[in-house]
Amino acid sequence: MVVSVRQLYPTDQDYISALHVALDAPGDRSGQIARPVQELLDAVQRTQAGTNLVFAAYRRHHMESAVAAFSGGGAAAIVYVPHLHYSKRTLQATQDAAGVLCEAAGEASIKLLEVLVDSAAEHAAHVLERCGFRYLTRLVYMNRPISGPVADSPVAPDLAWESYTSEREAVFLRALEVSYAESLDCPELTGLRTTKEVLEGHRATGEFDPAQWWVVSRDREPVGVLLLCGVPGQAAMEIVYLGVAQPVRGQGVANALIHRAMDTCRQQNAKDLTLAVDSRNRPARALYQRWRFRPIAMRDAWIASSVGA
Repeated sequence: MVVSVRQLYPTDQDYISALHVALDAPGDRSGQIARPVQELLDAVQRTQAGTNLVFAAYRRHHMESAVAAFSGGGAAAIVYVPHLHYSKRTLQATQDAAGVLCEAAGEASIKLLEVLVDSAAEHAAHVLERCGFRYLTRLVYMNRPISGPVADSPVAPDLAWESYTSEREAVFLRALEVSYAESLDCPELTGLRTTKEVLEGHRATGEFDPAQWWVVSRDREPVGVLLLCGVPGQAAMEIVYLGVAQPVRGQGVANALIHRAMDTCRQQNAKDLTLAVDSRNRPARALYQRWRFRPIAMRDAWIASSVGA
C-alpha cells in the first residue's frame, strides 16, 4: 500500500500525535501530552522557532510514522526521528517522511540537520542511516555544582573582557573563528555554516542574555570566547560554547573563562553549571574534569547537510 507524506501544522488535528511519534513518546489514554513533547512545545514557543517542520507518513488514514525538525535560527535544526520501536513497515514510512523533511529543510535554507539519541538506544544507527543521516560523534554531557570547590589551576593574566553587543559582533565572530583552528570539538562541522550563522544558532540556545557572553583579548587580539545561557525551568546555567585560540592554549585562558562562568552562576543564584563536549576531545574533557565536572549522560549525534558534508 502506497505511503503518503503530509506536512502538519499546529492547527492540524494530528499535529500533537505526530510529535509523540517523532519523539518516541507515546501518549497515555487520557490524552495528556507526554513530558518530552510538552518540553519541546515550550521550547518552540520560547524561542519562536524560525522553522517548524512536521511530516507524517500515512497509509490510507492511519499514521505510520512521523518526523519533526525545529530551528531557532542559525541555518541549523534539531530533528526528531522515531527509532525505539519499528518494523519493516514503519521504517519505510519513517524513511519516506525523513526524505520529504530533508527536502523541505533545504528549501528553508537549513544547512545542518542534527539528531541526538541516547548512546544506549538500540536500532538507532540502522534507522538513522536509512533516513540519510551519518554518525558524527558521541557527546558527553557534564555537570558540576556551583557550591563545589574551585579548581586549583592557573588563570591567564592580562586579559581584556568584553561582553556582547551588536556593535561588537565582529569581535565575537573573529573570536569564534580563531578558536576553531585545530579544534577537536566536532571539527566535521567547521565550514558547514558561516560563523555568523553559528553565532545565531548559539543565541537561540536556552535563555540568551548578552551580558553573559564574553570575548577575552590580549594585546587587542581575541584569544577566547565564552557563551553562557540560562537553562529554562532550572536553577542552572549552560556553557553553550567555550573556545580558545590555538596559540594560547595551555596558558590559563580556558581556566579564566570557566572561572568567569562560575562567578556568573553565583551572581545568578544558579545551583549547577552544565555543558556538552565531544567525547574525542580529550584535552577539553581533562580541563572540565580538573574543574570537577562529572559526566551525567551521553548522546550520539547524527547529522545530515545540504552542503556536501
